[in-house]
Amino acid sequence: MTITGTRTTLRLPAAPPQRPPEGGGLLMLLPALGGLGSVALVAGNGLGSGGPMRLRSLLAAGLFLLVTVAFVVLQVERQVRRRRAHAGQSRDDHRHHLARARQSVVRAADLQRAEALDRHPAPATVVAHSPDPGEHLTVRIGVGTGRLGLDLELPEPIPGQPSDLAAQLALERFVEHHRHVRDLPVAVDLAETGDLVIDGPGEAARAVARAWVCSAARIDPARLRIAVLADDAEAFAAWEWLKWLPHHGSPTDRDDVGPARLRATSLQDLLPAAGTHHLLVIDERRPAPTSPTSGPATTIRPAGGPVAGATTVSTGPAARVRRGGADVTPADFRPDTCDLATATASARRRAALVPPSGPGDLAALLRGSPRMHLRVPIGTGIEGAPVHLDLRETAEGGHGPHGLVIGATGSGKSELLRTLVTGLAMTHSPEELNLVLVDFKGGATFSSLGALPHTAALITNLEDDLTLVDRMHDAVAGELVRRQEVLRDAGDVARVTDLPRGGQAVPSLLVVVDEFTELLVTRPDLAELFASIGRVGRSLGVHLLLASQRLDEGRLRGLESHLGFRIALRTHTAAESRAVIGSADAHELPPRPGAGLLATGPGAVTRFQTLLVSAPEPRRTVGRTVLPFTSAPVRDPSSNEHVEPALLERVVAEARHRAHDGRAARRIWLPPLREAPELPRLLASVPDPGVRRLPVGLVDLPRAQRHAPLLLDLAGAGGHVAIVGAPRSGRTTLLRTIGEALAASAPTRTRLALVDLGGGLTRLARLPQVSSCVGRGEPEELRRLADDLMAEAARRRRDRANDPDLFVLVDGWAALREGWPDVEAALAGLAQESLSFGIHLVLTATRWADLRLPLRDVIGTRLELRLGDPVDSGHGRARAAAVPTMPGHGLTPDGHPFLAAVPGEAVSDGRRP
Repeated sequence: MTITGTRTTLRLPAAPPQRPPEGGGLLMLLPALGGLGSVALVAGNGLGSGGPMRLRSLLAAGLFLLVTVAFVVLQVERQVRRRRAHAGQSRDDHRHHLARARQSVVRAADLQRAEALDRHPAPATVVAHSPDPGEHLTVRIGVGTGRLGLDLELPEPIPGQPSDLAAQLALERFVEHHRHVRDLPVAVDLAETGDLVIDGPGEAARAVARAWVCSAARIDPARLRIAVLADDAEAFAAWEWLKWLPHHGSPTDRDDVGPARLRATSLQDLLPAAGTHHLLVIDERRPAPTSPTSGPATTIRPAGGPVAGATTVSTGPAARVRRGGADVTPADFRPDTCDLATATASARRRAALVPPSGPGDLAALLRGSPRMHLRVPIGTGIEGAPVHLDLRETAEGGHGPHGLVIGATGSGKSELLRTLVTGLAMTHSPEELNLVLVDFKGGATFSSLGALPHTAALITNLEDDLTLVDRMHDAVAGELVRRQEVLRDAGDVARVTDLPRGGQAVPSLLVVVDEFTELLVTRPDLAELFASIGRVGRSLGVHLLLASQRLDEGRLRGLESHLGFRIALRTHTAAESRAVIGSADAHELPPRPGAGLLATGPGAVTRFQTLLVSAPEPRRTVGRTVLPFTSAPVRDPSSNEHVEPALLERVVAEARHRAHDGRAARRIWLPPLREAPELPRLLASVPDPGVRRLPVGLVDLPRAQRHAPLLLDLAGAGGHVAIVGAPRSGRTTLLRTIGEALAASAPTRTRLALVDLGGGLTRLARLPQVSSCVGRGEPEELRRLADDLMAEAARRRRDRANDPDLFVLVDGWAALREGWPDVEAALAGLAQESLSFGIHLVLTATRWADLRLPLRDVIGTRLELRLGDPVDSGHGRARAAAVPTMPGHGLTPDGHPFLAAVPGEAVSDGRRP
């Protein structure tokens, strides 16, 4: 229990010192002694004379005596007046200093009382304040006298110099009178108080309880729920007014007039709401009062039954406060009271100040807000007004193009991101806004949003396949380059907003990256991409929103200055909250999903509750009957319930329906190549295929944002082909694909000779273009084929005429080198000059080291599949290690990923490499 007030110190003026006694008493006696001597001399001379001389002597002596006595008296009186004047001046000065100190003390007391009453106003005036979400769970229970917020410090006495007694007494009376302040609110912390028992007559106790409940209504309904437990109708009627308070509504249950009111005859019927404190008004006459069994709760018991360990407040003129049997009554304590009419009026006005407890309706807020580019509501504020996020430049009145969202697990971060994207999709067409949605973990955050026509890229599950991270980097970087080229082609325009109308449309692009902190742990180089967006995104119309559960400031280096706004949901620690918004407020948010703070600048922080868009919406259709609003459940017999799909689902479905007219975002992200293309379809998609344009697969070009046919030019220096890959990497299949592609695209200009040392080329033997096919078990035929090739080369060397190109396909060069070194040497030697007369060598090998250097030098087309050891790669270890393990994946001579096509025969057999 506390009497509110803060502590500072006021040093009081010291009492003046006493004036020490003045010396010189002997000096005052000297004239008197001289006068007395003169009197004695004159009187002695006169007594010795006679006649008139004697009379004159006695008169002169008497005159001397009178003057001497008068002089002494006047001197003493003069010194007394001087002492009194000096003491009076010192005391007047001290009283003047005390008067100024009194003014300071009175002002401090008035300010202390005003501040305390502002935090804990009287029940009759509590309606003037809206709930404070940062308010602690403190409730005013009355008023009393408390210590002044100023510590009145008395000066230390000076040793050997006593103070003036009157001034010192005045100083002590000043301190005694002003050290306390009357009529300060007395408050209790509900988090530390279990039971509050009111000891007094029934109606008087209820008046006190009503005042306490009105004070508790200042607390955010998200943090405090007020319930009533009673055992008779009369008690329920006494608390009927609570129905107007939002705190009295259930966060989960509803009836036909709104949230179900929290009232019951048994505690088991009141299920606690997660993350909230319960204030239970137990108005029972049972012999054994009900006690809370679990969950954070405080009880107010106007019935007055004894409860062990409770804080008991007695009513009446001599009100007392006892806790655990000890008297802890503040001085001059008076408990608050509130009549039923005042409590009802307070509750009804409070209902108008507190926003509804539901999550809000995004569609309704959009209908009630003016439409502005890149500005959407993301939640509702403390007063129920919409809180908007504006992605425009600060110079245009927005919050900035780039921002940050931090929220712990369960804080509602994913729902906030979905709400933002949904709102933007509802207010912008794909021609105005495109989306890039990146989720490092899983994909639940954006899984439903990939079908939006605004979505240019949906990239998920990066944690499971880190190669996707590199593709994402290339895709986003490629989009930045493309937009820069558009500006350059338009005449070096500075910004996309300045592009001339009627030209190429460049919509705004919002890049949302969820769990960016873990993404940067995996790929630190992505920080440079984010910083690049921060630098050039403003002119290119690219906006960046980074979201994560935790914040690692070190990984934001180079990007902090570009973040125009920051959103903090509930954080794990106070330090994280300070790192995000500069204060610990986010750590103190209630543990309710969606509660957050929007910081748009120094000191500009707005509290909001996120709108809910991804949950189905239960609806109740009521009839035309006028229903009463009571604390008891209200049901309309003519009503019926149904569940509508989530707003997000409805928005996606409507947007997809509108997209049927062709309005959709330009895709900047294509999924990785997973399914091998079929060779017949690939050949049909390439105009004029042949030796110069031989399609054998698809190339993945994420930076160019497309998949392109892998075209081999075998007419020039690239006429010899080497396919290198580990076992089961798809070497033989790719060799067959090349053979079938040659036969299909240039049937009259192609001849094939097959050396099948792996057993996979026999399927090509049926082609009419195949002149010979030699297997591992035919050594003599293999040597004869080598001799024939040498003879053919000699003939063509003499007279090429119009002979078709001859392609020698060797599957298993390492086996040829090991088993038939003479044949290997002959073919390697032939390859040095055979391209000039139309003889090509197409081979497969396990490693590049299987090819001798002279042969390797004349291989113009090198197709590298997955290697057994990435160190052997000609494209670098990192790129080779990123090649998927699925057969057919590899790297082109330029280092781009590709996926080989499957031969037509394999397609017809239903097989994949």
